[in-house]
Amino acid sequence: MTFINRPLDIKYLLDEIEEKIGSDPRWQGRLNLQEVGILGQSFGGYTALSVAGAPLNLEQLRKDCQSEDTRFIFNLSLLLQCQTINLPLEISTNLGDERITAAIAINPVSSGVFGAENKGLSQIKIPTMIVSSTEDIFAPPIPEQIYPFISLTTPERYLVISKPATHFSFIAEEEETSASIELPKQLIGPDPNLAYPYLQGLSLAFFQAYLQNQSQSLLYLSEPYLQYLNQEPFTFSLLKSLTKADIQRIINNFSEQVTEK
Repeated sequence: MTFINRPLDIKYLLDEIEEKIGSDPRWQGRLNLQEVGILGQSFGGYTALSVAGAPLNLEQLRKDCQSEDTRFIFNLSLLLQCQTINLPLEISTNLGDERITAAIAINPVSSGVFGAENKGLSQIKIPTMIVSSTEDIFAPPIPEQIYPFISLTTPERYLVISKPATHFSFIAEEEETSASIELPKQLIGPDPNLAYPYLQGLSLAFFQAYLQNQSQSLLYLSEPYLQYLNQEPFTFSLLKSLTKADIQRIINNFSEQVTEK
């Protein structure tokens, strides 16, 4: 039910804020709830795509998860998505919210839950950015972000590929507690503090452009600008479209990295 409840949490939150604006003078005139941006990472990335307008396809996912081929796919995120197969088919699967008008999904899980060939993503009509990490073993970039990006039909779409980012490169470190689990450095990858400025700059430009109509911010959503910023250990590239040749080059690049390791 988490796949259903997380997008609904966003809806309920916006509903609650709208009620505050209508009943509490301290809130009036402070927020524009007709143009809301959402940014999410991993499962939160799925949530962002869902409320952005991509409906779930539980019937197709059920067939995919029961397929013999799926059992031999090394994709940890697909195991998570397959947990939805016991949800009743009559449950609401269109969880989009029209108040969301721009979305950023970082390392989202999406290959199965939005249906075959990610057709659900084709129904997103708002500006969307997908951020993918080349060393992500939990939500592998090719099935979970790169192929899903191809399904986007909205004209304002961006694919950002970060190398050698991992699933944890854009997650802020929490304060250590007695219950904290320390992750191996190999899983975390290079210091995430060095990746945050890129994400901050990209997300700020994206939301300024598509929530506040600041057209000059589009200059920062470009491959030349990212190349200007790039410095070790992280490099970022930005694409607005993908061809089959592009995908093959990406796959070849990943294959070479695996061979070298």
